[in-house]
Amino acid sequence: MELKIKLDEKMIAETANRVLDEFKYNGKTIREWADLIANPKTNADKIRAMTDEDLAKYLAWLADEQACYGWKLYGDTDRITKCLDFLKREAE
Repeated sequence: MELKIKLDEKMIAETANRVLDEFKYNGKTIREWADLIANPKTNADKIRAMTDEDLAKYLAWLADEQACYGWKLYGDTDRITKCLDFLKREAE
């Protein structure tokens, strides 16, 4: 016995969209993951999206970690360039 199913394009598109929007991995939908892959966020994007509390924590961490990057908070003529390089890097 052969079972024939007629698939219409609208039904296939609706099912594909539902899959992209409903199935999640690590809290993100497949559509969100695809967008992140196609348009990776920079560190600057991540910082712009932070709450005030998250930004305060980040700045406190950055002040502690700045020595690891070889940055000096004052007197380093390259610090703006280094900061811009950091902000333009893809966020982790």
